Amino acid sequence: MENNPNIPQSNNGSNSPSYAKYIIIGAIILVAVYVLLNMNKTPQTEEEIKQDVVSEQLSKFQQQLNELPADATEEAKYQYYLRLARAEYQLNNYEGALQWLNQFPEEGKNYQGVYYTYAQVYQAMGNMEQARENAKLSTEAESDNPQRWQLYAELSMDQEASVVEAIYKEGLEKTENDSELQASYDAWKASQAQ
Repeated sequence: MENNPNIPQSNNGSNSPSYAKYIIIGAIILVAVYVLLNMNKTPQTEEEIKQDVVSEQLSKFQQQLNELPADATEEAKYQYYLRLARAEYQLNNYEGALQWLNQFPEEGKNYQGVYYTYAQVYQAMGNMEQARENAKLSTEAESDNPQRWQLYAELSMDQEASVVEAIYKEGLEKTENDSELQASYDAWKASQAQ
């Protein structure tokens, strides 16, 4: 047999080291180092992961807005204003959300969910009067959208029962008796009977 200096030769029982043993020891050391390095890291909660994702989206939307050409349409700008406002809202930065929503000119506030987002932001800030007013405007902007009516009804629960009932009835008429809105109305009626 020819001796090759690159391939270790076995001496059948001699004291030469076994490479498999070193590979196993090396793997054990790597696993131990990995475990030690990651022992103090706590796994992210679902909320932390959501916040990270929304923060990344916020940066991306800001960059995309900045890259819009000077002659971009109003609708192209509106898409980013609303996305940025919603991202700020999800990050609980309500003032930041309002700043983006305020970028809409008065005639642009009927754009897809601007009033609805205003209502959500004001609700989160505890300004129920402004929240309710914007929820009402959102139903006028998109009268066939059941989510708008649901929010408007929820924000009106501190009003007279006749006011809440009128909101539900109008919402059901405009949404062609949306099943979720109907279920919400039925649950509200049941709570009033108690």
